[in-house]
Amino acid sequence: MSKGHRNRVIEISREILEESENGHPIDSIMRRQFRERTGLSRLVAFQIREQIFQYLRWKGCVKSPSPGRKAMDEVREIERLFLSNPEDFPQELLEKVVPEWMKDEMRISRSWLIEIQRPPVLWIRCQNPQARHLGNIDRQPASESLHDHRELPHWLRPALENWREILEYVGDSDLFRTEAFHHGELEIQDISSQIVSRLTNPKPGEKWWDACCGEGGKTMHLCQLMQNKGLIMATDRAEWRIQNLKKRAARAGVFNYQTERWNGLHDKNPTQAGKFDGILVDAPCTGVGTWQKNPDGRWRLTPEAIVDMRTTQVELLRQVWRSLKPGGRLVYAVCTMTQKETTDVTKMFQDLVAEAQPEPFPFVQDTQLTLWPHQVRGNGMFMAQWKKLSSQPSSK
Repeated sequence: MSKGHRNRVIEISREILEESENGHPIDSIMRRQFRERTGLSRLVAFQIREQIFQYLRWKGCVKSPSPGRKAMDEVREIERLFLSNPEDFPQELLEKVVPEWMKDEMRISRSWLIEIQRPPVLWIRCQNPQARHLGNIDRQPASESLHDHRELPHWLRPALENWREILEYVGDSDLFRTEAFHHGELEIQDISSQIVSRLTNPKPGEKWWDACCGEGGKTMHLCQLMQNKGLIMATDRAEWRIQNLKKRAARAGVFNYQTERWNGLHDKNPTQAGKFDGILVDAPCTGVGTWQKNPDGRWRLTPEAIVDMRTTQVELLRQVWRSLKPGGRLVYAVCTMTQKETTDVTKMFQDLVAEAQPEPFPFVQDTQLTLWPHQVRGNGMFMAQWKKLSSQPSSK
């Protein structure tokens, strides 16, 4: 990269980073800036994004007060040192890659800090078992990718042998341009999200509610696991996410689902209320588990936001509970590991809803579990599960 070219990349990166100081998400700022700069090539846009994310990963270690040339050179040298030997990277620098106050919110290990500074793995899911074009995709099953991974939980190793749809992408081409993607044979989906669907374990012919479906990654996986038999009610508060779900489902040939816009605490439950065999609440959260891919989140999060999320999460669980059949299962999932959003939420919900019996997950045989990024080379995720003992409401 020539000096002039690098200076341009740094200057645009600096403008975007300074604008983000006003509290707007960095991704939305980048998208707008890239649209407005009509002469920007895809290569330059990619380099700007990489420069910004590199800076955000190491922002806490930088001495320079602003994200200019000096700071960018600083983070480049720090990252070069880190990637040359992560295991020997200085602890005093590593502890600065997340806000200092986070130690009061969750367990922080050296292994976790190292993992969120590594380049993220790109995980995909084979949506169509009869895929004709997947052979052109460079990939390997998760069981092979993680075969020698020392941190992998003991219960997950044998499970991955059977979950052959979970794949690591090891190629370098644009997946969105491949025939496999356009024929609905694969979806880009993090390994932890795929494990959530697997542990949710819906059966063909059942009725499930994916209460916070987002753009439908887990909805489609649940449909696949149900062999397109039964029903998934997929709801979200944002209409644009539901529309994206419909596009993805049409491409993949998924049809055993219905959608409804649902604003959570402010709306009545869907029309299938009281008839669900299971409900998945992939709840809004602080997203700490995604900090490897979204380093901007580290510096925008506040302790107050964690408390607010906990309140929302507990109320969501109480809201959906009334729509569960007796004997049905409620699954709670969040891509975060803070105590307030995980074990505090489960305890608060348990205290409020007496007929909620903690229910072990298949394979792991625990009622709660945490997947750490350094364990699965993916997002961090927490899960808990309950079974409904009776149809009589007993919420306090």
